[in-house]
Amino acid sequence: MGAKILVISAHVPSPEIDGGARRIVRLMHLMIELGFSVTFVPWRATSAPGAEDRLAEDWQALRALGIETPAVVESRTWLQANAARFDAILFNGFEAAEHLLDVVPRKPGRPITIYDTVDLAYLREGRRAWRERDAVLLAHAVNIFRIELRSVARHAHLGNQ
Repeated sequence: MGAKILVISAHVPSPEIDGGARRIVRLMHLMIELGFSVTFVPWRATSAPGAEDRLAEDWQALRALGIETPAVVESRTWLQANAARFDAILFNGFEAAEHLLDVVPRKPGRPITIYDTVDLAYLREGRRAWRERDAVLLAHAVNIFRIELRSVARHAHLGNQ
């Protein structure tokens, strides 16, 4: 196998339910087809293998594609101990970057970090707040906007070192 890539997302992807999950699973499958060794870790503790039937099926589907799925109890601790094993770490979405980017060693070389997001969550949530005329939802959308900008800025800073 080629370079080792770690993919971190909020949850175990459920491609049958979620378009974003289909995208990230396809992306990991393409990485494997290109010769990369891919490991997937969700950052939320509720995503432990076997937690429920749907989740167990999703874990098994990843393994069937050749994606390594280590048993991770606490993602920050696991990433601190294992980040250096990888050539690249892909943070799928602002939540993953916000919660774990600071754990990646800040030194040149391995691992490089990739901030992957096609979902502007703040925009989606802002539109929902506007449709529902809900000030609480609007405040939530503004908070997501700040988190997304902070994640991008932190990633850009890390990438320049």
